[in-house]
Amino acid sequence: KNFIVEFKTVIDKTFSIVAGQSFIENLKFTYPSIKLKLVKSTEDGLTGVKNGEYYGHIDVLMSSAYWLKHLGDEELYISSQFNEQVEVRFATRKDDKILYNIFEKISKDIKPSELQKKLNEWVSIRYSQNVNFEYAKEILLLLIIIIGGFFYRQNLLAQKNKELEILQSELVTLNNALESKVQKVDNDLQIAQRMAKVGSWVLNISTNDLKWTSETYNIFELDEKIKYYNLYAEFINRVHPDDRSKLEVSYAKSLQDKRSYNLEHRLLMDDGSIKYVIEHCETIFAKDGTPITSYGTVQDITDRVLIKQELEKKDAYLLQQSRLAQMGEMLSMIAHQWRQPLASISTAQINMQLVLDLEKYDLNDKNEQKKFLDYFEDKLTKIGLYTKNLSQIITDFSDFYKPNKKSEILLFDEIVQKAYKMVADTIKSNSIKVNIDLNANYKIKVHENELIQVVLNLINNAREQLLQNNIKNPMIKIQSYISDDDVCLEVGDNAGGINEKIIDKLFDPYFSTKLEKNGTGLGLYLSKIIIKEYHHGSIYAKNSKNGAIFTIRIKTYRG
Repeated sequence: KNFIVEFKTVIDKTFSIVAGQSFIENLKFTYPSIKLKLVKSTEDGLTGVKNGEYYGHIDVLMSSAYWLKHLGDEELYISSQFNEQVEVRFATRKDDKILYNIFEKISKDIKPSELQKKLNEWVSIRYSQNVNFEYAKEILLLLIIIIGGFFYRQNLLAQKNKELEILQSELVTLNNALESKVQKVDNDLQIAQRMAKVGSWVLNISTNDLKWTSETYNIFELDEKIKYYNLYAEFINRVHPDDRSKLEVSYAKSLQDKRSYNLEHRLLMDDGSIKYVIEHCETIFAKDGTPITSYGTVQDITDRVLIKQELEKKDAYLLQQSRLAQMGEMLSMIAHQWRQPLASISTAQINMQLVLDLEKYDLNDKNEQKKFLDYFEDKLTKIGLYTKNLSQIITDFSDFYKPNKKSEILLFDEIVQKAYKMVADTIKSNSIKVNIDLNANYKIKVHENELIQVVLNLINNAREQLLQNNIKNPMIKIQSYISDDDVCLEVGDNAGGINEKIIDKLFDPYFSTKLEKNGTGLGLYLSKIIIKEYHHGSIYAKNSKNGAIFTIRIKTYRG
């Protein structure tokens, strides 16, 4: 048979093998499906192959070569060899010491060349070079195909090389065009960043290497042409000392939570001026969670912050002006609420004077003397209460004119009651019925006096509309309730409602529905500023069946 290149190609054949060979188990392990027939000797195996009982015989090379030589069979050949090596050893009986000594002497004295010569004489192997033309046509055809394929490939390769040269030329052109476009985009980006006052940066966290765009250098007022030894240190040095800790904590927390962050902070320039910037940062992390690179932007918002500060000053000024504009009404309310206590004090004084002038009590009589003292004590006690009432009225109104710099946690309904108490007497004197239904006694974070001003403004607006329109049976309804975690306050009236054409303009500055002498146009505008800016709530107006309803919504405090 032909020489076996790969044993797996004949794994389905049956092979003989001498029983007891040490490598049988290795063969079965390497080739689990091998078919082996155990024989007593190599001679039996080779004879079986010759007779067609087995496809082949597997044995040690020296043993196989020995038997092939001594059998003198010209039909059997070695046709394959396994990669495995089998060690050959000699053993003697324990009692045959002479033979043992002979082997010992031979192993020490024999030379390798003599050993190989003896082996060749013992197991000389014949190599036959028979020429087999069985596959000549197939081989020739294969060679023709290979040669043809080679020339075709060479021709195709030449064509592809020409195409590649054309593509390389086009690629160079496209690359030049792309570089031009990239340069243009980079220029456009720098112009856009300069116009928007937005710079960008990249931080390699492992090396602490920080890179900036041109606009970032402009914002931090550093020279881009200078190569800074540690740009990160320059960045930190520019951050306002009072904001550095806040910035470092925000960045560290973003790395810990693996989230981006936005932070507004200040920069301190060399000339002592202050800039306001917004930093945005995102970080890329490795699969094991290690931060690799941080990307960020920095925007100069100094102009915006300064404008906002000016607007806040303006709003504060307008708020104060509005309060001063309400001073006349408040003084009128104070005067009205003072009339009754003052009248009572005056009456008590007149009664006491009449008692003295008419000598109603005989002071020489002990009983009359006691009645006189009791009478005077009672009158003086009442005068004291009236005086205390007058003082409390002054306290309530004076506290109202102190602006709240800090917010407080207070009950919403108590603030509404406090506001109503300040105008209650005035409303009663105008014969206006008030229906109060408060059901939102929840805590809110509030600037108390500012919120009181809004409630007062809504109540007074309702009162003035009722009086201006000469409404019969005038009524104001004050109602509070909870809706979607908001405290809500509604102040409604039956004055006929608001013209739908102007209802959307009510909260605009200097817009007023009152007579020119009485309206400043700032009350509702400032109410909107107070509710929206100070309390992050909302205020709006709508018409009901009988009149207007103004609604305030503020989030409940969940701290």
